[in-house]
Amino acid sequence: AAAAAAAAAAASTGTGESVSGSHLFDDVFRRADTNDDDAIDFDEFKAYFGDEYTSDAQLRELFDSIDTNKNGTIEHAELIRYFTAGGAVDAER
Repeated sequence: AAAAAAAAAAASTGTGESVSGSHLFDDVFRRADTNDDDAIDFDEFKAYFGDEYTSDAQLRELFDSIDTNKNGTIEHAELIRYFTAGGAVDAER
């Protein structure tokens, strides 16, 4: 999905190397969590990761694949796990 590709691209230093640590993901999470409740709900996810090329259904599918505990929100650890584990591999399970 375009949203996952954009976020993965943001995780690069511009030289093709990954940023060490989770500082970048901390920043992404903080920016997406607009109400500062330490969780990203679907509306926040859609507002941050959505674009004109990704449908609501595609965003919902991606959101649900990241929300591994299925509580309706994405916690910090879930977001980091998704992107550091390669994301798309886990999304296809």
